[in-house]
Amino acid sequence: MFQALTGLPVYVQAIIAFLTIVLLTLLIYYLIYIGNNYVPIDRKISIRWKNIFRIFVVVVLVTVVLALFRAYPVLGTTLFAFFVSILIAYLLNPLVNLLEKKKIKRGMGTLIVYAALTLFFVGVGFLVVPAITVQIKNFINNLPTLSNQIMVWASDTLKKLNINNDELYNQVNSLITQNLSKASTTVLNWSSGVILSISGSIGKLISLVLIPIITYFLLVDKDRIIKSLKNIVPRKHYGEVRGLYHEINVAMSAFVRGRILMAIFVGVATTIYLLLFKIEFAVVIGLITMVGDIIPYIGPFLGFTPAFIFAFLQSPIKAIWVGLMFLFIQWVENNLLGPKLLGSSTGMHPLIILLSIIIGGGMFGVWGMILSVPFVSLIMILYKFFMGKKDADKIKNRI
Repeated sequence: MFQALTGLPVYVQAIIAFLTIVLLTLLIYYLIYIGNNYVPIDRKISIRWKNIFRIFVVVVLVTVVLALFRAYPVLGTTLFAFFVSILIAYLLNPLVNLLEKKKIKRGMGTLIVYAALTLFFVGVGFLVVPAITVQIKNFINNLPTLSNQIMVWASDTLKKLNINNDELYNQVNSLITQNLSKASTTVLNWSSGVILSISGSIGKLISLVLIPIITYFLLVDKDRIIKSLKNIVPRKHYGEVRGLYHEINVAMSAFVRGRILMAIFVGVATTIYLLLFKIEFAVVIGLITMVGDIIPYIGPFLGFTPAFIFAFLQSPIKAIWVGLMFLFIQWVENNLLGPKLLGSSTGMHPLIILLSIIIGGGMFGVWGMILSVPFVSLIMILYKFFMGKKDADKIKNRI
């Protein structure tokens, strides 16, 4: 995190690191203060010196964790694989339970679910991948046409604004041409280098192999794991821990299953709508929208931006309809599907969600952005449980 300071004396590095942490703490405090003005009273975060100190401690812990992950990448890989396995187990557990009720043992039921999912994704791949490949090729071939369309629009706009500056026009033309050329080169390099990038990502491949194995054992040995945890917990605390388990189970299940169902709805609805309006690259944009929708707040814009641009190049009226379409789909998701599928599963302050996404993205990339919210939600549930228990013990001791 502080690699640029390596040439300075140790005490200077320590002072700069401390001041940076203090500034981050004050920044978070300021953002919480602003965010409290836009959320209901029951979701406001109390700002007291005790809470400021807690924020400071959290920032220090996050800094230490980031430093450990940079120093020992295997920690991040292991944590990532284990957490993803837990989420997948939550997703697949109802199917395994259903097969278990049909007198099929959990081990065999898990293998059946794995086989069914493999066939499903292979089938979808045969249907979707060719269409995506064709659309990417069309995009590359149409780059010169897109460039001309943008330049015609820019020229008309400048004329309507009574701006006849040839130098400005040439700069805009050069900028657009260079960016489109870079985009074409990037897509071509990505398409031709997929195999090389896969072969060079041994650590990621190992993680991908570990995830289904860990998930398998979590599903097969679910009852044994729960029984072992029961044996560890003292009998007098069993009720409290059972309540904690129920709260975690509800939050994680709602997020994993609800978020995926909502993302599928948004992706399919977007694709159908764009196809009806004959917007180019509808399947690719729909896929981007589906994956991006899993990321709160930020994700929807990942699909909206390219859809709006391509619609605008065809017709400004189409761009308006695309914008209205995205607003309608987001309204349905947030007001109809969200309350049904998610409820108040996370109960997190919007600022905490955004910070989680930023930090998760910085640590683990796109996957970190996707998984950061359920992970932080889990941490907050545990924090509230232990802090509530601590306060209850204080009251009991006073009595």
